Amino acid sequence: MQLFISRKILYAQQFLAGGMALISLRKTPEPGLIRSFSMLVVEDELVSEILIRKECNPLLSKTEFKTKMVFEKTCDAGWALVETQRFDFYVIDWLTPGTLKGPELCLKILGKYPEAKIVFYTSEQEDRIDSTGLCGRVIVIHKDPKQLSAALEDRLKEFKEAPYQRKNSANANKE
Repeated sequence: MQLFISRKILYAQQFLAGGMALISLRKTPEPGLIRSFSMLVVEDELVSEILIRKECNPLLSKTEFKTKMVFEKTCDAGWALVETQRFDFYVIDWLTPGTLKGPELCLKILGKYPEAKIVFYTSEQEDRIDSTGLCGRVIVIHKDPKQLSAALEDRLKEFKEAPYQRKNSANANKE
């Protein structure tokens, strides 16, 4: 429940924790700005998707901002989403059905959003990843959900410390 004291100065947000009501005061975001975190996962294997959800959902549910995790089975579908909206964190598998593969999707995302935070979640060999030119531009995790959880936790900390930057979804698409 949010109670606006003044639109430009402070707002109080009530949280329920352990049966007690806590009040948090902080600066109000500028009008039209929201504080939300979105994550795109491109993974075609059901077992990997379940493990990713199991590791990431608890972290996302503990944040104080609105969170959204979107799953796609193909890189083609993932790119179609990236063309219309920006995500704060990307998790991409190397090989998915369709014409577009993981390395190409990473390069396209980095072409559109050079500062994008991307985890390449794969079982591919290191030398094959090196040949894509993505090393140093993405985080490579070899199908280890715990490492993915640690990378997401680092990104959430970084995101939390950043000032309000993102516009609402209608305006973010025009960037």
